[in-house]
Amino acid sequence: MKTTLFTCLLALCVACAAPRRERLKDVAEVTDVDFKLDDAEKQLVTGSNQFGIRLFQAMAQAHPDSSMVFSPMGVVYSLNMLNNGTDGETLTEICKALGYGEGDLQRVNELCRTFLVAQRKKYRIKGQQTDDYMHTANLLATIGEDVVKGAFKEVLVKHSFKNVLEHNYFAETFSASDTDYLQRSINRWIGEQTEGQIKQIPLKLSPDVQVCLVNAIVFRARWAEPFEPEFTKKAPFYCADGRIDSVWMMSGYDRENTFKGMSNNTCSALRMPYKGQFYITMVLPNKGYSVVGLLKSLNVQMFGMIEKGLHDYNEFYVHIPRITLKTSVALKPFLSRVGIKQAFSQQANLSNMSIKPLKLDDVVQQTEFKLDEEGTSAVSGSFMQVTSLSACINPTEFHFTANRPFLYYISDGFGNACFIGQYCGGKG
Repeated sequence: MKTTLFTCLLALCVACAAPRRERLKDVAEVTDVDFKLDDAEKQLVTGSNQFGIRLFQAMAQAHPDSSMVFSPMGVVYSLNMLNNGTDGETLTEICKALGYGEGDLQRVNELCRTFLVAQRKKYRIKGQQTDDYMHTANLLATIGEDVVKGAFKEVLVKHSFKNVLEHNYFAETFSASDTDYLQRSINRWIGEQTEGQIKQIPLKLSPDVQVCLVNAIVFRARWAEPFEPEFTKKAPFYCADGRIDSVWMMSGYDRENTFKGMSNNTCSALRMPYKGQFYITMVLPNKGYSVVGLLKSLNVQMFGMIEKGLHDYNEFYVHIPRITLKTSVALKPFLSRVGIKQAFSQQANLSNMSIKPLKLDDVVQQTEFKLDEEGTSAVSGSFMQVTSLSACINPTEFHFTANRPFLYYISDGFGNACFIGQYCGGKG
């Protein structure tokens, strides 16, 4: 029988500690970042975004009337780390799902390092350092074997695999003597990375677990133009099932070309920047259309159409709800639906990770998301148990009132979709 691999991905939005070896924070402080990508790199971003959209579509189809959010970026980082340990059809399958070829893995690793550094970097705008950044911490944890003097030896994981994760993903590493100690160690690490906001991984490790890959994403961002709290009022939100919720609706006004908007006969979109490199885009179906219908046609081409259609208006009048969400979802069935199957089977090939036969066991993600007058923070955790839009130009005013279900996504300066969600009413 094959031994179980348990991979743990956690994408979390709070302050985070740096890895022990090459520290991501230190590298980010001294590294200049150019957000220009060549055509091949743009294609890799497109592929990972398409993967994230497909995964979210599968999740949303299972819960069409529920508010939810997840981090495709966290899943992509974890799968790319895992991919360095795969071979054969397992490698081919995951690469295909992520939108690149087997020969692109080294380029993907290098690009992930660039993304990690850029997302962690704090930028100076008008002489002031920004508060927004996204920091990812990665961990490679294994079950070790007793050797001389009671130390533990990382016998499971090949040095080549470990070195790639340390260099390109700034991964920390440690070994534990047994499953219980491994779980306690990972929980302690998670607590350190999240300043106690997440105290433990969302599943109990099975006795067969040999390897855990843990990814923690920390995102904090303030609006470039904050909403004034005194203008936040209770207002009706018209849910898809006919229910009317009472939500806290924030109101904003912009005439400085900070926001961008677009509209057509099916939907409207609003982009609002944070301080620094990140921005959020909200897509609101027009009356008579639904989020469910919008999701069916959602793809990277639609993303591109929205981006091209966004433009300046003289005045923006914006009304959006406060959002506080916590989404927990088992991702294994949805990963299977987007083409990742063999890694979970007895035919899994993780020979570039270990000399022992391993397979991926389960994947769970937990995401916490908060959007308010000051900005956005998010906590996301994933646990792997190893259409055409044409803009209608209005040159003067743009009105955006999100009082019915809508989609949203947060992107970085490279165009990576870091978080994707839908809001259908509920707690705010």
